[in-house]
Amino acid sequence: MVASPISRVNRVITVSEYATLLLPNFQLCCFVVHGPFIWKIINNVFYLFIFKAQRHTDVVEFLDILHIFKKLTQEMAKGKNITIKIPSPPDLSSVQINLLLGSFGDSPQEGNKFGDIKEDLAFSKRGYFMKGDTSRATFWSVNPRYDLLTEGTFAVVERLQGRRWISVYDDDDLSFQVSNYDNDGLHRLSSSAGYYINGARQMFGILLL
Repeated sequence: MVASPISRVNRVITVSEYATLLLPNFQLCCFVVHGPFIWKIINNVFYLFIFKAQRHTDVVEFLDILHIFKKLTQEMAKGKNITIKIPSPPDLSSVQINLLLGSFGDSPQEGNKFGDIKEDLAFSKRGYFMKGDTSRATFWSVNPRYDLLTEGTFAVVERLQGRRWISVYDDDDLSFQVSNYDNDGLHRLSSSAGYYINGARQMFGILLL
């Protein structure tokens, strides 16, 4: 009784070996016997067609990928842990040119400070929001160029679950829209790319539930 290919194969095998396991031997005897000769012919044809004709622009990259994939499969077949080292991108901050003016002189209107609520959420008579409702809050905010909050957020919407507040939306969510108004303050020069008109401003967030 011949064992199945799956039970017999516990290593990386060649195409001819795998075919020998799947099909009767008499159908593959010619291929197995003359396998090296056939592969040599294929390699010669490949060399003449690709390299002699200079069609190797993308083919060489593809062969490199196949070579890496072969090494990975061999390591996986041996049960080894695979560690892939990805090089970090170069830090070009020292050579980048920035034509935007820096942020300076931000100040809210008299009697207010940054973070103060100008207009709190207005609930409907039912006292809660439903899907499709629009909630709006207006507050005083500083120019975000002081701190870009990389991997962070300038605004977040939280939902009370039990006794914990869970973040559900932030400023990179499609359901959350942030806009701003020019309050005609004194520090108009602290603009950044024309998006933030001046330092002291009113901002409101709109959440489309």
